[in-house]
Amino acid sequence: MNENALPDHHKQAIRNCLRSFDPGNTGHVKSQKVGDILRSLKLIPTNEEISRRTEELDPNHTGFIATEHLYRVIAEMWPSSEAVFKRQIWNAFLVFDKEDRGKLSSQTLHKILTRYGKEPLTEAEVRKIIKDNADPKDGEIEYGSLIRQWME
Repeated sequence: MNENALPDHHKQAIRNCLRSFDPGNTGHVKSQKVGDILRSLKLIPTNEEISRRTEELDPNHTGFIATEHLYRVIAEMWPSSEAVFKRQIWNAFLVFDKEDRGKLSSQTLHKILTRYGKEPLTEAEVRKIIKDNADPKDGEIEYGSLIRQWME
């Protein structure tokens, strides 16, 4: 998304995040923190994308990136709207929810999260998600609540 098209509250969220990774207010963040910064903003970059962006922003390998340059990259990556982003996630889950029940079995969610996408989650990450979200009665996960958690 174009930086100028971002709503003010999104611009502020990005700036606040960058500030939290630049506690000395130097105007720079450590290159190795790019992935953490993007993920803390609920962007979902692959490791390849993080490496590519880091190389783009720190071509001389100084170990630091100007926050203003990173801000522009984040703005480019920003979803056009939260509703669009949420709809993309919902649609991904609906592919596996053939009966449109709003729930998936633990086994199905495990398969989705460990096998699909550009970068599947680790076994430990998936076990924690399932443990924290599965209904104790039937082991199913209401993916709507999962999406809401991920969007917070």
